Amino acid sequence: MLAEEALGGPAALRATPFQTVAGGAYRVAILPGRYALTQFNRAADRVSQSTDVVRSRVLGLKGKAEGLGDKATQFTETAADVARAGVNAGLRTSEGKARANSQSAGENIHEARRKVGALDADELPIKNYGELSAGAAAEAVKNLTKAEDVRTVVRHEEAHKNRSSVVSAAQTTLARLAKEAVNS
Repeated sequence: MLAEEALGGPAALRATPFQTVAGGAYRVAILPGRYALTQFNRAADRVSQSTDVVRSRVLGLKGKAEGLGDKATQFTETAADVARAGVNAGLRTSEGKARANSQSAGENIHEARRKVGALDADELPIKNYGELSAGAAAEAVKNLTKAEDVRTVVRHEEAHKNRSSVVSAAQTTLARLAKEAVNS
């Protein structure tokens, strides 16, 4: 599977009629979760757009009011953090409610959270990740054996702490895993 991904993905296959029907049923089952995710994404996008507008207007006034631009930048970053936290909390709540109705729907929302880096540190494949220093986190990433686990840590890292040494170690680990998959 890693080798296929390293080479650009698997060859195109045509779905069987059963797979087509199963895919349609799957899309119907995850519809509530997808709707909730879409609504949260729209809200986050609106906040992001409005903070960009505020930032550009305030930065235009920077020459007139010294230090106001820095405060506006800090405000917009805080607003973006609050919006991100709201989206993440909403997704966690949606996941819990979806799991109560359908295990597969809950798993699909969890997968969406994983893909956008919205998992909490205790949900990552590395134990006590939130407490690790950058060096310890980079070493822990090097010990992962699944590419998807490495990608999950990278998404979390980029969304939260964004430590370049951890992301670099993860990229090196992904390259190693791809090379091992091709050679085996």
